[in-house]
Amino acid sequence: MRRTPNILHRLRLRVKHGVQRPDAVFEALRRNPPPSVPLLKRPLEEIVLPTDDLAARYRERAAQTPAVPLAAPGEDPAIEFAARQLARMRRDGLSEDAAREAIEADDVEGDA
Repeated sequence: MRRTPNILHRLRLRVKHGVQRPDAVFEALRRNPPPSVPLLKRPLEEIVLPTDDLAARYRERAAQTPAVPLAAPGEDPAIEFAARQLARMRRDGLSEDAAREAIEADDVEGDA
């Protein structure tokens, strides 16, 4: 297993060759060297949330893709709908379609 480059080794070389002067950071690292961290043998797996598929289906059904505010990417209407749908599915034991229809009915009643 390959090891990551040691920052302390690099700093020592920089000080040795006159590129950098020994400063407080160098002394702190010399006294307390960081542990070596092995490199990963394989890339990390993609993180998939339970709401990802629901949000993708919401976007597919929408006549116009809902706008996501640039200032607040967490306010994506598709993700909010998917979170409500997943909560309804878990709470009431509904299927995906039944939960979607129930939430859409709640939205229509709320708008009226």
